[in-house]
Amino acid sequence: MALEMAGMRVKFSLSYNSPKTWFLWQEDVVAMQDASGPSSSFILGRCALLGVLFPYSIHLIADEKQVRGVPQQQESTYDTVTSVHCTLQQYANCCQGNREHYNAIYGCSNQFGIIQVLQMDFLCFPSKKHSHDQQSSLVHKQYTEPHIGYAIPGFQISNFNVALLPLVKSLTAKENRLQTWYADDSACIGNIKEVRSWYDQLAEQGPAYGYFPEPKRSCLIVTPQFEDEARIFFGDLDVQIVNGHRFLGGVIGDCMTADDFVRKKVAMWVDCVEKPSKAATKSPQAAYTALSKSLQCEWSYLQRVMHNCGGAFVPLQDAILKAFYPALFEGDLSDAECKLFSLPTRFSGLGINNPTETASSSYHTSTQGTKVVVEAIKGCGEFSSACHLDAISKARHESRKALDEIAKQKLDAILATLSPGRQCAIMRVVEGKTSSWLTTLPLQSCHFDLAPVQFRDGLALRYLRHPSNLPAKCDGCGANFTLQHALDCKKGGLVILRHNEIRDCIGDLASQVWPQVIKEPIVNEATATSSDPGLRLDLGIRGVWQPQVEALFDVRVIDTDAPSHCHRAPNSILESSSQEKKRMYKKAVEDRRGTFTPFVLSVDGLLHKEASHFIKHMATALWDKAYSITSSYIRSRLSFAGVRAVRLCLRGSRTKWRSGLGFDDGAPLASFME
Repeated sequence: MALEMAGMRVKFSLSYNSPKTWFLWQEDVVAMQDASGPSSSFILGRCALLGVLFPYSIHLIADEKQVRGVPQQQESTYDTVTSVHCTLQQYANCCQGNREHYNAIYGCSNQFGIIQVLQMDFLCFPSKKHSHDQQSSLVHKQYTEPHIGYAIPGFQISNFNVALLPLVKSLTAKENRLQTWYADDSACIGNIKEVRSWYDQLAEQGPAYGYFPEPKRSCLIVTPQFEDEARIFFGDLDVQIVNGHRFLGGVIGDCMTADDFVRKKVAMWVDCVEKPSKAATKSPQAAYTALSKSLQCEWSYLQRVMHNCGGAFVPLQDAILKAFYPALFEGDLSDAECKLFSLPTRFSGLGINNPTETASSSYHTSTQGTKVVVEAIKGCGEFSSACHLDAISKARHESRKALDEIAKQKLDAILATLSPGRQCAIMRVVEGKTSSWLTTLPLQSCHFDLAPVQFRDGLALRYLRHPSNLPAKCDGCGANFTLQHALDCKKGGLVILRHNEIRDCIGDLASQVWPQVIKEPIVNEATATSSDPGLRLDLGIRGVWQPQVEALFDVRVIDTDAPSHCHRAPNSILESSSQEKKRMYKKAVEDRRGTFTPFVLSVDGLLHKEASHFIKHMATALWDKAYSITSSYIRSRLSFAGVRAVRLCLRGSRTKWRSGLGFDDGAPLASFME
C-alpha cells in the first residue's frame, strides 16, 4: 500500500489475519476500502486515521527515493532509530521514558530563565511492533478536532519518533537553545528570541510531517523579569505565559507552582488511599496489591522528578497509618508495627514505603541514573548507550545498598521493642525469605488468590499477631484457643490436612516436570502375622535424581514456635526432623533401589536445605523459561499452599459431622448386607 502526504510518498506493507474494513477521514469525505488485499492505495493529504480494525500490522518502509532524510529502503526498526540522526531523543524515549527530558529542561531552566513547552499531536500510522519497543511507556491522547491525528492504542513510541526524525533534525538545537521531544510533546529552552525562532520553524515545517502546532495548548514558562519581553515576542499567539507549569509529570518554574502541584497531587492520593482502605474490609489482598503495586508507584515517580518534596507527603503517610493499616488487619496497631510495615518485604515489612522518607533518595537515584543522557541532551558530553546502562545499573545498586543498610538499622531498632517470640518470627521471615505470597500478584489462574480470612490469617502468622474472630475454646479438646494451639492441636485431623495441602502442591508441580508421580507409595507392605504396619511415604516421582529411578519424598510441616522447640533455632529444628525421616525411611527405600529425600518446612514456609535443593532442581527442569521465573513460581505456589493450610488449622472444625439419618459411621452396613 502506498500513501502520499504533503509530497512525501511512503510505502506500507500490510499484514492481517482476516479481511477487515478500515476508515479514513479526509476533509469532508469518508473513504471506505475493503482491505482484503495489500495493493490498495490512497492519496491522504492532511487526513487523519480514525481507526483500524485489528489484527493488522503496517510496517513503515521508505520508498525508492530517499524520503526527507530517511535512508533508502530502511525499515523503521529500533536499530534504525539508534543509528540515524537524533539518536539521543529516540533512545531516551524508548528506554527510560520522560525523566531524561524533564531533568535536561529542569537543569537548564536557571541558565536561560525561559522555557517553551508545546504539546501537539500529529498524523500517525500504525507500525509493526518490535521486541525492542516493549519498554516504551507512551500515554496516547485522542482529540475530537478533525485536523488532529488519532493516536492508536498499542502504537509504539519509537515509531512516533521515526516519523518525526526529519522534522527534529531540521530543528537541531543551537548554542543558545535546547529542544527535547517526548512522543508528540516538544519543548525548547533558551532566550526568548531563539524560542520564538524555533516555534516559527516548527509551525512552518511541521504540517509537512503531519505535525500541527497548537498555541492554545502550549505554555511559555518565564521568570517574572522576562514576562514583558515574552508578551512582545509571543503577543500574536494565543500562548499561555506563566511563571510555572506542569511538564512531563513534574513542574518547571517557580517554587509556588511546584508546591501547589505537589500539594494537589498528595490530596488526590489521600483520597485514593481511602478507596483501598474501604475495599480492604472485604478484599484485603486486592486492596494491598493495588496500593503496593500500583498506587505508590505514582507518587514514587513524582518524587523522582521533584526535588525536596518529602514534607508535603505527611498527610498521605497519616492516611496510610490511620486508615489503610487498621482496615487491612481489622484492628489497632502499635507504633512499632507501623514502622515495621514500612520496611521492604525482604526485611519482614509490607513494602509500603513511608513517602516522607523516600523522596530524597528517589530523586538522587533518578538524577544519577539519567545523568549520561541528560548531559548529552544538554550538549555537555557524548552519548554512549553502554555508559548510560552502566549509570542506571550503578545508581540502582548504590541506592538499594544504601536503603538496605537503613532498613537493617530500622529493623534492629524495632526488634528491640518486641517480645522474644515475635523477634524470632520476624527474623525467620527475613532469613527464610518467606514473603513471596505478599509480593505475588493475586492471579486466580495460578492459584495465587486468597480469601479475606486466609490473607489476614497469613499476616497474623507472619507477625505473630492474634487472629481476629477466633473462638475462646478449642472445639476438639476444650483448651484455650490461641494461634499456637491452633497450629499444634491434633484433634480432628486438621494437622494431617495441613500436611496433605503441602504434599498435593508439591505433587502437582512435580507432575508438570516428570511424567510419573504417585501419591503415598508403599515401600513395605503391612503383614497380618506381625505388628509391622509397613512403610508408606508421601510422593514417588520417577526420574528426579537419576533417569528411570524412583525418588521418594516424605513431607513434614513443623511449627517451630511450639513450646517443645522454644529454645532451639529454626534451622536446627528442621535439620533434626530431616535426620529423623532418614533414619525411618532411607534404608528401606534404598533396599528397593530408590532414593529418599525428606521435604521438611515450617508452617510459615521456612524450607530445610534439602527441600530448597529439590525446588531448585525442579525449577531448572520446569518449562523452557528462565530459572528465576520458575523458581519464583514454585516458591510462590508453596507459599500460598502454606497460607491456606494455616487457615485450615485456625478456622476448620475439629469435631465430626454426624449424619442426620440416625446412623453412626458404618452402622447401616450390616442392614444392607443382609
